[in-house]
Amino acid sequence: METINPTDNCFNFIRLYACINVLLYHIGWFMAVKVPVLSSLVNPINGVPVFFLISGFLIWLSIGRTKDFKSFCIKRVLRLYPELWFSIIIEVVCLLLFYEGIDIDDYLQMIILQSTVFPNHTPAAFDSYGIGSLNISLWTIPIIIQFYISIWFLYKWLDKNNKGMDNCYAFKYRMWSYNRIEVT
Repeated sequence: METINPTDNCFNFIRLYACINVLLYHIGWFMAVKVPVLSSLVNPINGVPVFFLISGFLIWLSIGRTKDFKSFCIKRVLRLYPELWFSIIIEVVCLLLFYEGIDIDDYLQMIILQSTVFPNHTPAAFDSYGIGSLNISLWTIPIIIQFYISIWFLYKWLDKNNKGMDNCYAFKYRMWSYNRIEVT
């Protein structure tokens, strides 16, 4: 049987498409910038579900290569939180440079809440900044964390009871094998 290389796929291209889709949608929606040529390519519901679908597929594969729940959680934290914390650092720098009159307590509250699992909360002091939410896209963080936890237990339950795992592996193999079409 042929060995499957997990990096030999088109997921990065699909992620790029979804990212551009979300970016253009947000530019058009929040900044009221209309780009007629690109508007036919941008669908406001395509990007986020695509990200969630790809994440679900890749997380399923990751669980199969992870020995225990603790290792899985460490991998997920290292995948999710450094990017979150980096975005919060940029956010704080921008706020300090361009927004005046905010008390240090509001900054600390914002940093603590948005850098953990409560990113949806924006202190009232920032209501007049931007669109009223500092980083509105962070609503996905609690959903992603819930998904990580629930999918781990679903995978392990299916694996333990041998229900559907063979079908999942067959589906995975079919997905990878479509990348292996040879032109003669």
